[in-house]
Amino acid sequence: MKTYTILELNTEAKEKALQSIMNDSIFQNRDVDLDWGVEAEQDELEEGFGLANVEVSFSGFCSQGDGASFTGRVVNIPKFIRAIGIKDEILDKAMQALDEVYEMSIVRIDSRYVHENTVRFDLDPIDDTELILMSPFGIGDITLDLNDLLVEIGLEDKASKWIKEKSREIYDKLERAYGEEFSEDAAEEWADQWEIQFDEEGNEV
Repeated sequence: MKTYTILELNTEAKEKALQSIMNDSIFQNRDVDLDWGVEAEQDELEEGFGLANVEVSFSGFCSQGDGASFTGRVVNIPKFIRAIGIKDEILDKAMQALDEVYEMSIVRIDSRYVHENTVRFDLDPIDDTELILMSPFGIGDITLDLNDLLVEIGLEDKASKWIKEKSREIYDKLERAYGEEFSEDAAEEWADQWEIQFDEEGNEV
């Protein structure tokens, strides 16, 4: 009996063969590697948002508690503030001072789950928060409290919102990547890689 590879089948036989593969328990239960997606998200967070030591965690994709989140340390505070969408005008000197006065990080608060509600934004002043600036009008110095500045720009609220939105975005990307691993394209690649043979009608032999 003449046999065919998945690429040699006609359209109708190929569709039948792909459906058979997609329903096969070996194909359905195989390990799917999403490390590449996790690493890409970690790199983006470090390069684009001024973070370091980023660790993305996720679970999925069928339980109510599934989700994704990340932890990391803010190493470039001005870059982080601008990257998360805070557009308020902040004095350059104040922005520079933030790096010296605060430690900022994203920390895990729950060890059981990893969805977006299991992490939070952590802000810790490590030095005097008062900043003395020269008056632009030449009438004495201006005392600016950085704590007041951060409240004014809404840093904690906006950072917390961004963390949740970014975590959901990461989870959505990983879920889509996972789904693609069980698509017809993935089944075709699987059949071709393992050199599975079919008869003319698309039945595996």
